[in-house]
Order: sequence, then C-alpha cells, then structure tokens
Amino acid sequence: MPRKTSKKAASAKDIEQMVGIDSAAVLERQLLLQLGHWLKRLRKALGLGTVEMAGAWASRAPP
Repeated sequence: MPRKTSKKAASAKDIEQMVGIDSAAVLERQLLLQLGHWLKRLRKALGLGTVEMAGAWASRAPP
C-alpha cells in the first residue's frame, strides 16, 4: 500500500519564491493601482477629461 505524504500549506513567502515576486514590488504595484483609482474618482468628481486633468496637474508642478 502506498504511503501518504503529508503536505503543508504553502506560506505567502513560499509562493513568492516559487513565482519570483518580490513583496516590495507587489506593494508598489498595489499602491500605484490605488493611486490610479483615486485619481480617476477625483477626475470624474471634478468633471474633467483625462487631458484636462493632466493639464491641471502639469500647471501646478514646480519648474
């Protein structure tokens, strides 16, 4: 009769190592997605188009 092998659940670190993902890169991506969603909601709330929004932000940037 074949012997059953016990399998432990893979931790997040094990999974990161398997796919080669750095946790800092995952966090950075998540933060950028959140920023993008926030800017989109702000743009729509202000009733601006994408070009108008970009122009509004560009005009406030320091030289």
